[in-house]
Amino acid sequence: MPRRALTLLAVVLAVLSAAVPASGLERLKRVTDRFYFFQGDFGNPNSGVIVTPDGLVLIDAQWSTAAAADFLLEIREVSDRPIRFLVYTHAHADHISGAHVLARGATVVASASTAREMEERGRETIETLKERIRNQADDLPLVLPALTFTERAVIQVGGVEVILIDAGRGHSWGDTAVHLPAEGILYAADLVATNRFPWIRDSSTREWLAALSRLSAGAGGSIERVFPGHGEPGGAASIEKTKRLLKALRREAGAAIEAGLSSVEAQRRVRLAEFSSLDNYEFRLPPAVGRVYDEMESEKEGIAPGLPAPAPPAERPAP
Repeated sequence: MPRRALTLLAVVLAVLSAAVPASGLERLKRVTDRFYFFQGDFGNPNSGVIVTPDGLVLIDAQWSTAAAADFLLEIREVSDRPIRFLVYTHAHADHISGAHVLARGATVVASASTAREMEERGRETIETLKERIRNQADDLPLVLPALTFTERAVIQVGGVEVILIDAGRGHSWGDTAVHLPAEGILYAADLVATNRFPWIRDSSTREWLAALSRLSAGAGGSIERVFPGHGEPGGAASIEKTKRLLKALRREAGAAIEAGLSSVEAQRRVRLAEFSSLDNYEFRLPPAVGRVYDEMESEKEGIAPGLPAPAPPAERPAP
């Protein structure tokens, strides 16, 4: 093969290897001696690892068997201690579908609302995910939580206090954040947007704003770093930024309704300049406007929009 062709091939291979990691390795980053952050590539979901002397607490289970296996492989580069708990932040399939890989011998914990959403439509959402990732999905069993809680729970592992905050309905039927007060760390998952425009589909922005207020109150003032469910870590200001984004959507959608615009016209016209630099802004803004438009129209009629927050099942307190 001519030298020029070999050089070109080497460049192409280098670009491809940088753009598409074969295994997703080296994405688990040490934040403190106790907390590690696993950042999904190409917008795939994040996860967290809390290391204690008596075992590990994992946050979210990744989106496929392969992704969860990569996550576990990286965990084992950090610690060989047993996985004691796996915490679901919410019921969306991209955050729970790898649980069968990670939860062997571990206790799965979720809010009562998350458990109810999984029971009612968890299988459906996993099947939808499998259609989207057909070349990467084998059997993805639905692993339901063994322990549920409402409002707040504390897990004690190896002398480490892990606080679970049930923020209520927001991004999903029920969203949980994980707080490490001694570290100033809040794993807020999909409740908080840092560098990516949030996915607003079956959400209630009115209740999402209330959930963010509960989140701030539940964590107190000990938040220095915030870790989202997708994208880059941020600071405590990420919570207020997400509130501003949701309020701006409601303001602009409300103005469109008052001006007599249709939902389609509103989706074409509404722009949120403050948030235009966020990843996926152009792609996600129009459906977000449409969703909030429908939500606010329902509110005018006194109808609770979208999916109602479910009544929780019998509580099984976390230890």
